Amino acid sequence: MRRRARRERPRACLALRCGDDRGHRAALGRGHAHDGAPRGDRVKKRKTQPWMTAADYGRTLGGLSVNLIVRDVARSLPFYTGVLGLSALYSDGDFAALEGHGVRLQLHADHTYERMPWAERLQGLGKRGFGAEIRILGIEPDAAERRAREAGYTVLVATRDWPHGWRDCVLEDPDGYTFAVGTPLPA
Repeated sequence: MRRRARRERPRACLALRCGDDRGHRAALGRGHAHDGAPRGDRVKKRKTQPWMTAADYGRTLGGLSVNLIVRDVARSLPFYTGVLGLSALYSDGDFAALEGHGVRLQLHADHTYERMPWAERLQGLGKRGFGAEIRILGIEPDAAERRAREAGYTVLVATRDWPHGWRDCVLEDPDGYTFAVGTPLPA
């Protein structure tokens, strides 16, 4: 059986400023990745111009991408851009697309999932990420820990060397999602 050559996926940053070093505020106010999506989707319908359609953005994703549902996208962005050093490709009050260190990450505000059958579970005040740890290799842990502390975020585990071959720290975002960030130890 002959296999088709896999078509290279377009990068979201081609449609926008890639690696915008002005931070998340520079990305605010541009369209939204879910506009133009078919109505079978069950998420809240947007009324603004699209950044790109949900289908177009979805085609840029490959492998593992993480979508976190957060209470407030604007409140969460400084953690992801300032502490973790991800670039905001796009953000508004409903959605943010971020990338960096080999990671593609999306944030969706709670209200964008109000039509999902499990939406009422988002109403609780508890932490959301407990039980899952998102690991990102390639972020300098001492610097990330310092930035987190300076910005008032929770450092769950201070930077240290681990038997599994990483030097990392464990940080918590405003909604309780847990990130272990670090670099490999020399062999």
